[in-house]
Amino acid sequence: MRISRALFDELIEHALEESPREACGMIAFENGEPAKVYRATNSAANPEHEYEISAFEQFQIYAESGSSIGAVYHSHPVSEPYPSEVDVQLSFDDCLPSFIIGLLREPEICVFRIGVRRLEQISLNIVESVTE
Repeated sequence: MRISRALFDELIEHALEESPREACGMIAFENGEPAKVYRATNSAANPEHEYEISAFEQFQIYAESGSSIGAVYHSHPVSEPYPSEVDVQLSFDDCLPSFIIGLLREPEICVFRIGVRRLEQISLNIVESVTE
C-alpha cells in the first residue's frame, strides 16, 4: 500500500499532539489509495491504553467522506506500532486495514488487517504523491 508523505506526516502529527493519549481516526481512500485523514475524538474509558470512536462520530465521518473510508488508525504513544491484545479483542472488521502509529522511538507507522483468527501486516510505502 502506498501513502503520500503529506498524509503520513499528518498521521504522525496527530499522534504526537494527542500523546500520551492514543490518537484515532479514519482514512478515506480514492482509487484504492489513502487520500484524506479524518481525525476523531478518543472516547475510550482508558484513552492512554485503548481507543474508541463513538458510533455517532463514525457516522459523521462516513457521511462527510461520502462513505469512502478505507482504513482506521490509532497510535501507541509508549509502544511499538504492533497490534496489542486489546486491539485484537476490539477489532470489528478485519477487511478494514488498521494503521498503527508507534511513538516509542522514532515515530513509525505499520498497517495490519486485525482479526480474531488472523493478523496480516500490509507493506506501507511512503511516496511524495500517490499519483507517482
